[in-house]
Amino acid sequence: MAALSENLLLAAAREEIEAFHGFFDDWFRGDVPKDEALLEAGHGDRLAEDFQLTYPGGITMGKRGLVTSVGKAHGCSAEFGVQIRDVRLRPLACEDYIFVNYEEWQKNAVNSTPSNNARISSALFRIIAHDPVKLEWLHLHETWLPRAVMDAGPFDF
Repeated sequence: MAALSENLLLAAAREEIEAFHGFFDDWFRGDVPKDEALLEAGHGDRLAEDFQLTYPGGITMGKRGLVTSVGKAHGCSAEFGVQIRDVRLRPLACEDYIFVNYEEWQKNAVNSTPSNNARISSALFRIIAHDPVKLEWLHLHETWLPRAVMDAGPFDF
């Protein structure tokens, strides 16, 4: 099988990251029903069983912990918004995996301090299908962007 082009991988990563975080918009605002099947389809099914997330504050959790936590936060932040910026494919010497960095900007996040915040994220994906490209989240590590960058915004999305 021919290797996938960097442009195709970058587009697939951007689409997956935006869809994944777009679900948070709808879920946290309560724009979708609080439904276990919807939570799994929009969130849990995207994560590998051994998925691991490290939040900016250093707390780490796996797939079940994250899905449970997100499930409990349904409708918690009616004005929540998230925007993904600057998705970049990073070099990785593994054919069936991709590694990306991106910025995640959040506004009105009731469970974050500050409520308008930004983080840089590093994500490792497994390529589970090639035509079309389908990705599975393996690892996500978030780090706060410098306060001066956050303060400069913008949060007008």
